[in-house]
Amino acid sequence: MNNKKTGAGQYNKLIQIWRITNTEDGQGGGTESSKNVISVYCSKDAMSGDKALTYGQLSAQRVHKFRTRYLRNMEIKNSDFLKYDGREFIIKELIWNSSEVTIIGIEKI
Repeated sequence: MNNKKTGAGQYNKLIQIWRITNTEDGQGGGTESSKNVISVYCSKDAMSGDKALTYGQLSAQRVHKFRTRYLRNMEIKNSDFLKYDGREFIIKELIWNSSEVTIIGIEKI
């Protein structure tokens, strides 16, 4: 197990966590919209091919690991999604430990 900590300078990628919400449309009905819950800096790594298969993807280029230490007091849900560099990622897994949060994301096509 790798216990190497990520240095603060490696948290250099800005991501946004988004959430789908139900909004009244003013006509008595409702619609879905999305809102930015938080923007945080993180590190980003593409996952290896065998890990991509674990998440049901044939291409490792679509599976990424985002790590940050700035979400400890935030409630992030698996139903949220994240945006990075103009791309959207489905949150497949959240891994919480004492100093970091790791988000496994699969890029939407």
